[in-house]
Amino acid sequence: MKIIKNEKLIKRNSRIGQWTTILALLILGAGLYISVTNANNPQLVTYSLAALGVGFILTQVGMYFGNRWGRSPRPDESLDAGLKGLPGDYSIYHFLTPASHLLIGPAGVWALIPYRQRGAVTYSKKRWRLQGGGFLQAYMSIFGQEGIGRPDLEADAEINGVKRHLSKSVPENELPEVQAALIFMNQAVEIQAEEKIVGEGEVLTQLEVDAIDATSVATLQEQPSAGLGSVLVVLIALVGLYLATFRPEFWARPRMIALLGIMIVLAAGAVRGTVAVHESFGWYVLPAVAFGFVTAVLFDQRIAILMALSLGVLTAVGTLDTGVTVYAILAALAPIPFVSSVSSRGAFRNAVVMSSFVAAGVAAATSWFFHVGPDEATLEVVAISVAWAFGISALSSLVGLAALQFFESAFDITTTLRLLDLTDRNHEALQMLQEKAFGTFNHSLMVGTLADAAARSIGANSLLARAMSYYHDLGKTEHPTYYIENQFGMSNPHDDLAPKDSAALIRSHVTAGVALAREYKIPTDVTEGIVSHHGDGVMRFFYEKARQSDGVEIDIDDFRHIGHKPQTAESAILMLADSLEAACRAVFQSEEPTPDSIEKVVNRVIDEKLEDGQLSESPLTLGQLTKIRRAFLDSLKGHYHQRIAYPNFPGA
Repeated sequence: MKIIKNEKLIKRNSRIGQWTTILALLILGAGLYISVTNANNPQLVTYSLAALGVGFILTQVGMYFGNRWGRSPRPDESLDAGLKGLPGDYSIYHFLTPASHLLIGPAGVWALIPYRQRGAVTYSKKRWRLQGGGFLQAYMSIFGQEGIGRPDLEADAEINGVKRHLSKSVPENELPEVQAALIFMNQAVEIQAEEKIVGEGEVLTQLEVDAIDATSVATLQEQPSAGLGSVLVVLIALVGLYLATFRPEFWARPRMIALLGIMIVLAAGAVRGTVAVHESFGWYVLPAVAFGFVTAVLFDQRIAILMALSLGVLTAVGTLDTGVTVYAILAALAPIPFVSSVSSRGAFRNAVVMSSFVAAGVAAATSWFFHVGPDEATLEVVAISVAWAFGISALSSLVGLAALQFFESAFDITTTLRLLDLTDRNHEALQMLQEKAFGTFNHSLMVGTLADAAARSIGANSLLARAMSYYHDLGKTEHPTYYIENQFGMSNPHDDLAPKDSAALIRSHVTAGVALAREYKIPTDVTEGIVSHHGDGVMRFFYEKARQSDGVEIDIDDFRHIGHKPQTAESAILMLADSLEAACRAVFQSEEPTPDSIEKVVNRVIDEKLEDGQLSESPLTLGQLTKIRRAFLDSLKGHYHQRIAYPNFPGA
């Protein structure tokens, strides 16, 4: 038998597989090293997750090339060894025709299609399945072997490709019959079938004889579901372990954990649904972008990356298709950079469109690389894949966007969209604050401006800081005239109250604010600003007034606010901004607001909070406080800007 090979192609693709695998291992190792040695650095942990995702994708690509070109013995070598007894009038061509392995001889023209897969190969109702022998093998198959795909379609594609190739040099009436043989080279393979493989009068290959002999009752439907279910359980457990180790603040919120678990289960369901319909619509109906989009909005960038990796694992196990796995990971990662920078509803819609375009680009690359058959028109296959990917990504993301409101309310999650609603001046709670306590309303707006600038200066959530500022004094609507900012043109009612009673009334605006926040369905993260904006500080004015008037020992706890110290960067910024706005309004009633005087007030307010220990439970560092001071100073300079005195104008 004569053997003719495309040695140049074999060497090139073998090197690609080797270097891709080495690069994948290096990136995976780097990601693992970073995650272990920098567990307390959120930024580096994010890099480690990204490294694991890239390494996983490169592993799939390396496996694709390695199985075909780099693994010894290669498929062509195994075929050569198995057919070495054929006489000299047979010739076998490797990687030189539309069929990767073409055998030509007295028995006709045969397209040989080799498979290395092990396990139970089942053909039922025109569908092929590969079962790996239980959960462990199914789990390991993510990195160990490819899926079975559609051998019947692959055989038809190679036959048609060879016919077209031969028709260029052989008259149509002289074209030989072209047949295909599926060669399973792994002895650990078992062929099962529920229906006929060949029709009456058709020539049987040895493979078909073996398949008929091996026919038995298949238990196909239960095993893949059980395998995917097992992987799902292990995946959720591993995600939980990661969160408990690296994100303890997230792990401490059971509702968030439950929601993430639901998202992973929904992702598994989407994979199963895609497998069920892919023969009619293709693989690119998988709504990977929607899962990345919704997770990035509901949680954060790092959890979204974790979700993309989880979707990749589920896709690998559910489809056993390298191309779809790569698409699932990259498409789920696509929305993350767009969502993380949005600050309006219009930007969210733009993020959906941009993410869909990215998914379409990924679909074009993966469909061209993994899913174009020898006899298929590349442009047609790619165009169909791009159309499905873009359409499904956009549609599913918009559906996910609509479902966000349910998730926000059911799981008490503060998303960017929800914060945008809360900072809308038309919100019913802000309208009520404006109507009942106009002075407090204006104070809250100014506090929001200061808090927003300070949060931006240190990379905190500026939108959350602004929302907390707008609602922190919501409780003052219960007794608005007992607060100085609402006493324009009237006497101070505290002049007629005992200091202790005044303190109790001022203290009540926190509890009243929390009650109103529940009534208006304001999320917990924003309500936290109501509870902590005074910390557990002492109301010095009424405490000193009581000491002077009573002349006896006073219990200082009677004059403390009932909240707790700020425990987040945003709540600490709110405390500082609230005190600073009030101090500036008091000081600059009687003196000129110069840059130096503004700086003195800023430094005094922040230093007092530090000395009183009110920032002891917040994550703010001294370096961040320096940036916050500068942001406050710049904002207040802009607020107390100078104006020209107009001639002949009242007061000029």
